[in-house]
Amino acid sequence: MKRVRADLFYLLLVCFSLLLTACFSPWAGEEDSEIGTIVLDLGNGRFAAMSQIQYTIYLRRVVNDIQGDRIQHGQPVSHASSIRITVSPGIYHIELEARLNVHDYATGSTAYPVTVMAGGNVNAIVQMTMSFNLDTFLADSTIGNTADNPILLPWASQLSAANWNALLSSLENSGKFVSLDLSAATRGGSSDILDSDGVFDPRLGNSSPGMTQIVGLTLPEAAEIIADGTSTNSVFQGFSNLRNVNTGNGIVRVGTWAFNMASLETLILGNKVEEIRLAAFYGNNQLTTVNIPNSVNIVGADAFGSSYRISEIILPDDVEVQATAFFYAFSYLASEPFRITIGTNVTFIGTVTPHGNFQDVYAANGAGVYIYDGTTWVKQ
Repeated sequence: MKRVRADLFYLLLVCFSLLLTACFSPWAGEEDSEIGTIVLDLGNGRFAAMSQIQYTIYLRRVVNDIQGDRIQHGQPVSHASSIRITVSPGIYHIELEARLNVHDYATGSTAYPVTVMAGGNVNAIVQMTMSFNLDTFLADSTIGNTADNPILLPWASQLSAANWNALLSSLENSGKFVSLDLSAATRGGSSDILDSDGVFDPRLGNSSPGMTQIVGLTLPEAAEIIADGTSTNSVFQGFSNLRNVNTGNGIVRVGTWAFNMASLETLILGNKVEEIRLAAFYGNNQLTTVNIPNSVNIVGADAFGSSYRISEIILPDDVEVQATAFFYAFSYLASEPFRITIGTNVTFIGTVTPHGNFQDVYAANGAGVYIYDGTTWVKQ
């Protein structure tokens, strides 16, 4: 009986060994090893706007330093920040074509051939250099003809002065209006629009009338500071049709007089902004609502000065507000309903306060929502 059990045990052991051999055969391993991976890195993080771009990938196999035919790899894809493809091992030159809303948008290629090795996840990370077909993209007569219907124009390359000037010239020549998404733009050198320290300053480019064609603007993730300016030399001087601004998720400081006398209707301050300096949004007379995010520590004097249509302000906890930051707005709307949502420990610096007595009412009643009915402040 014991011998029968032993024979049965060995039989089962042999069967199990054969099963393992079948599952992990050399043939399966060899097949896996014949595949390599290429990761195309398309730059910094992308937003929803960038996912609307469709990329078509082309490969040229390089043999004895000679490039073969251009062969499309797969179907066009939309992707957030990178594209991963699998190919047979070899040496390849990689090219991209990008389309946005069915229009030719940009092309890209690797500067040097890429060696693809066998095996899963043995890959080359390729930083694509994009060349924008701006004139072709803007040539369509059916889009972007009015400021009310701008073309979405994402930018995914270095913001050199040359690139910036080319963009403005293309806008000027086409007469098209755009909503410019710079969120994926990369830093450059000291003379570039976005320098290596993260300072954004479009004055380093030219003063082309193309600036008037920019209706919407999202600032780069890679930018940290909007440069300081003056009342006669502001960073966005000449952007007279700029209606909508999103500072993105990189900007920490909005410089003095930055958006002086633009035409802002909407403003989205990112959640990293800590300081809004003197007169940063001075004279934006179409702006009606200002939402100061929790990250902000200081709102400078006249930050929203002469923006007299503001009728709603949201202030977070622990923010220091120069009392003149919203002075003109409060002054012009002295007889109309006005709303402030305010957190705890907000400090007003200076003697000019909203409608004179708001500071006292807030000190007595604390955080909450206040309405000015033309005569007095009432906490809701």
